[in-house]
Amino acid sequence: MTTLAIIDDESIVVDWIKRAVEQAPGDYQVVATAYNGIRGLALLRQMKPDIVITDIRIPGMDGLTLIENTMDELPQTAYIVISGYRDFAYARRALQLRVLDYVDKPITEDKLYAALSTAANYLKEKRGVHKSGSVSLEECCRRCQLITEELIHSIKEDSGDEMLSYAEKAFRDMGRMDMSLERYQDECVKDIYVAIEVMKERNPQFELRKNIVPYMEMKQLRTKEEVCLYTYEIFKEFAYGIQAGEGMTKNKAVQSLLGFIDEHFGEDIGLKELADHVKMNPAYLSMLFKERVGMSYVKYLTKIRMDKAKELLRDGEKVTEVSVKVGYNDYRYFCQVFKKNENMTPNEYKEMHKK
Repeated sequence: MTTLAIIDDESIVVDWIKRAVEQAPGDYQVVATAYNGIRGLALLRQMKPDIVITDIRIPGMDGLTLIENTMDELPQTAYIVISGYRDFAYARRALQLRVLDYVDKPITEDKLYAALSTAANYLKEKRGVHKSGSVSLEECCRRCQLITEELIHSIKEDSGDEMLSYAEKAFRDMGRMDMSLERYQDECVKDIYVAIEVMKERNPQFELRKNIVPYMEMKQLRTKEEVCLYTYEIFKEFAYGIQAGEGMTKNKAVQSLLGFIDEHFGEDIGLKELADHVKMNPAYLSMLFKERVGMSYVKYLTKIRMDKAKELLRDGEKVTEVSVKVGYNDYRYFCQVFKKNENMTPNEYKEMHKK
């Protein structure tokens, strides 16, 4: 029998997890529950459970500090962290503590059972005997944690293609480790669920296909190669989500620039001012602007200025005043630019429309 402790400050969550655990596949028994870190610490030291499920934000002592205080005393215990806080600084710290799994709220049976399966396989392998010369279970765990860390970073920072390239290599490398098929499945499922939450942070509109349940589908696969290919296909969707998010970000940046130019065309604005406005590299912004608008930012700014100049000239304003209002303090230069674009001088344009 595998014993569990559940620690969460919400009694409804503790009760739900307890009932779900009792109905879960496998032989599990909840031997301790607590609603704060101080009480939880005392119970863990007393009961020494096989698996600990704890929230991060609990009163008295947070869940990660609780784990830090018991890991050395309970070296055979598997830790699962749950949290409603989508702050992956917590997730990274949990991984550094060698926490086995990270489950976000709202908790579902699929997420809980996937975490329990991971923990059960971990305990089974840890208590087993490894082949002589094989990589230790602790080393496998360390490598898997590093892969998860890098995946989080890649999803948050890299392009879709770069992230997918890393993911493919990472899951193939993981498949070559000395771990069972079940453990490999559990690690891949864990990374999929973590990736979903990171993707929501990068692209709030991203959604994995609604008819897919990674944990259930993964358990139907029979070889590591099948698991690797399945996981790769899921991460393809993440790559598309990153690309879509980048497209939306680029469109928003360009739309912001167009509005900024329309409002400030009469001021001395150049590429640096535009880049500072949207917090982008000037060279990249110049390329992006031309790609999305169809002309360089200089040509677009000139077009806006000339359109406004023609409007003011039709209203009968003096050419010298129009020049300053549309951003040209040098009257002669304004006349040159106007003639180049309209094939007539400002005075000629004014006279034509006056008649």
